[in-house]
Amino acid sequence: MNNGSHFSFGGARHQAGRQGKVLPLAPGSTVALLSVPRWGVKMQHNGSVYQVTALEEVPKKAVVPQPPEKPRKPMTPKQDHPWQIPSPVLPFS
Repeated sequence: MNNGSHFSFGGARHQAGRQGKVLPLAPGSTVALLSVPRWGVKMQHNGSVYQVTALEEVPKKAVVPQPPEKPRKPMTPKQDHPWQIPSPVLPFS
């Protein structure tokens, strides 16, 4: 079971629902598929039976636009920071 109650059965993608509304199931939920030639495929979850509709393609999630990143200015240490203080020259002996 994928997000949005999508599942694959018989080489086709299906979606479970009731009265035109998509059944909100958690991903990885355990369901039982009931396949009878007389009324087709139905899905059972927690004792309730739901209608199954075939999907031609899986609906995609809406893309949430992210705000553009602000340009960062390079960080420079303060003048009294140890990296900015010149080290004393030590003579080699």
